[in-house]
Formats: sequence, C-alpha cells, structure tokens
Amino acid sequence: MNWDLFSAPAFWPLATSALGAGVVAALTNQGIVWLKEARRTKAEHAREQRHAALTVAVALECYALECAQCISDALDAEAEAGRTYSSDPLRGISMPALTLPADTNWRWITAELAARVLGLPLQVDYSRAYIRGNSEYGDPFGSVAEIRTQAARRGTEAWRLAERLRQGVRLPASTLDTDPWDFRATLAEALPKTKDAP
Repeated sequence: MNWDLFSAPAFWPLATSALGAGVVAALTNQGIVWLKEARRTKAEHAREQRHAALTVAVALECYALECAQCISDALDAEAEAGRTYSSDPLRGISMPALTLPADTNWRWITAELAARVLGLPLQVDYSRAYIRGNSEYGDPFGSVAEIRTQAARRGTEAWRLAERLRQGVRLPASTLDTDPWDFRATLAEALPKTKDAP
C-alpha cells in the first residue's frame, strides 16, 4: 500500500469535503425523517382529538334529545291527566339518566371542558334526586312540572357542551336542529324564567 497518498497535500481537503458532505447528507435525511414523523404524529393526535370530541358530543346531543322528548311526553301526560281527571298518565314520566361513553380518552379534551362534561352526570343525578325528594311530598302534577324544568336545564347544558366540543376541534355543527321538530325550542320553552331550583 502506498502511504504517500495520505500525505499528499490534496488528500486532506478532499477527505474533509467528502466527510462534511456525508455528515450534511445524513443530517438532512434525518431531518426529513423527523419532519415527516412530526407531521404524522400531529395528524394522528388531531384525529384522536376529533374522535374523542365527536364521541362525547354525540352522546350529549342524544341526551339533549332525550330530555326534550321527556318534556314533550310530560306535557302529553299532563294533558291526558287533565282530560281523564286522573294522575295515572303521570306515573310513567321520569327524567332520563346520562351515561357518557366509557371508552373515551379524556386526555384529548381540554381540562376545563372535560371537567364540565364529566360533571354533568353528577348534575343529572342531583336533579333526579331532587325530583325524587320533591315527589315524596308533592302532588304528581308538581313532580312532573319539576321533571320538565330539570330536563330542560340538563338537556340545554348538554347541548351547549356538545356545541363547545364540536367547535373546539372544528367539527361541523350538529344537524339535529334542522329536523321538523325543533327540540331546542322545546328545551328553551321549559326553562324556568327564574333560577330558584337547582
């Protein structure tokens, strides 16, 4: 082997340039890989966030719809009870319970909004307990009126939270309000004008 080649004045600048070019190429390739990975991870996170928000929003929208149906059923039962002079039609009226999806990954929802959503089932349980407590001592018509009030409050809150969830991840608004029956108007009409009860 000819060792004089390594001592030639042109060898070291050439070797340094080749080494430098190799390092630059390696760093560029790694940078491109990191950039692609970061973009893919960001897209996956956005997809997971939208999925979590949509799952919870749909559950809340369904609950708001159930509350509006409860109010409508209560009004029908009150009318029937008034026609028949009997409180029997009122016995089947009860406020719906709220169950949130169990498999929701809450880390994708902002802490403030998650706290509000996770607190809603407790509020619903409180409303149901309040109704039970009042129904023990009140008349059936008063109990059904309280069911309507509480269902309107909790259904409206559920709908507002669903709207905030959708807006937070740029999902389109729900199309439920375009149906022939405006259930949001049913909720609004049943809301009390004052805030005496919980």
